[in-house]
Amino acid sequence: MEMTGIDQVDILIIGGGVVGCAILQALTSYDATVALVEQYPDVCEGTSKANSAIIHTGFDARPGSLEARLLAEARQLWPEVIARLHIPYLQTGALMVALSQQEQSTIVREITPKAEANGVSLQPLSRSEILEAAPYVNERVVGGVLIEGEGVIDPFWTTRAYCEHALLNGAQLFLGERVNAIEVETRRLLVHTTSGRVFSAALVVNAAGLWADEIAHLAG
Repeated sequence: MEMTGIDQVDILIIGGGVVGCAILQALTSYDATVALVEQYPDVCEGTSKANSAIIHTGFDARPGSLEARLLAEARQLWPEVIARLHIPYLQTGALMVALSQQEQSTIVREITPKAEANGVSLQPLSRSEILEAAPYVNERVVGGVLIEGEGVIDPFWTTRAYCEHALLNGAQLFLGERVNAIEVETRRLLVHTTSGRVFSAALVVNAAGLWADEIAHLAG
């Protein structure tokens, strides 16, 4: 494939999912030229489009783990992000039900202590309270808890909002550009795409999701 020229940027992000677009948006706060390349014709065409759309409180994360810490930080960040980027969001809460006394014991002895350690409040519910609020639940239910802080968000809108905000701040977006080679030089990296485009960047961020291992292999 004949090269069409070299695009010079300070930071190049590979992958236009929610992680890549959020990083792109964050980097526009700095004095740097940033760009993102995505192999598909639009952003959010991979895993981000097909996820559960749940904004998770981290109530069941192992206390003290990286997951628990990041989810606790995310709980503080989401309200501001949702308001600033005008992202549709519903704080629906989540209902965890027990269909046996053994499951109820697991909630009481394992789930609830984890939630308390992670700073997430759970509201215990009896069988009658659950069936009154959610009559569609299996009648075998014996009890459960309400996790009030759980909610749902539009994954595509979220990803696109991050990306559009980044573009308004001066970032560049290149769609339909699949990375097929990376040359690691002393001070720069040369990132080649199947269209013949070449990007020269001082820093490359691998946000390729399910293809992150392939991108890593290209860089050695």
